[in-house]
Amino acid sequence: IADGDTVYAVSPYNTGSWALGGFTGISAANDDFYVTIPVEQTPLANSVAEIAHLMIGQATYEEGSTMTMTFNHVAAYAKMNITNFGGNGVKEIAVTFPTNVAGQGAWCYYAGEKVGTIANLKSNTITINPENVSNFANGVWFTVAPVGALEGAMKVVITDEDDKTYTKTITLPNAKGNTIEFNKGQVSE
Repeated sequence: IADGDTVYAVSPYNTGSWALGGFTGISAANDDFYVTIPVEQTPLANSVAEIAHLMIGQATYEEGSTMTMTFNHVAAYAKMNITNFGGNGVKEIAVTFPTNVAGQGAWCYYAGEKVGTIANLKSNTITINPENVSNFANGVWFTVAPVGALEGAMKVVITDEDDKTYTKTITLPNAKGNTIEFNKGQVSE
């Protein structure tokens, strides 16, 4: 590192695994980062899965001084409340979106303090393993790419412990003109 160089830090960082999530490749010369938003996610009780909590920071190195690094979120986060569900527990949740929102080897470009768009996403469905969630009415967390406002059909399929499935389709925008938005660093419910 030379005086005046930009230093980057990413969280979480993985090496050689496109499937798990996180940052998997960094090109310091071009400030380019490969990022994976996991297609399969196991959220914590009150937060998204650690491997899907994507943040990047930067600082300018000045010899002999302390670096202060500011981190920015790369992905969009969501909390889905499940109420009036009549099944025998929740074994798995699959959410299908009208656009691709996750996938292996998604591309993220970072220049200065602005995170660009994530493209080359390979999946419009994420699967949520809710093993850490005990109160579904309080929400199940997940991570997606910041794709903005959704238009079209969003489908939620819940599989219970008896392997029965329950499906809800949400048309966006709805009859009142409301939609769901996924923006970088923000939580949508």
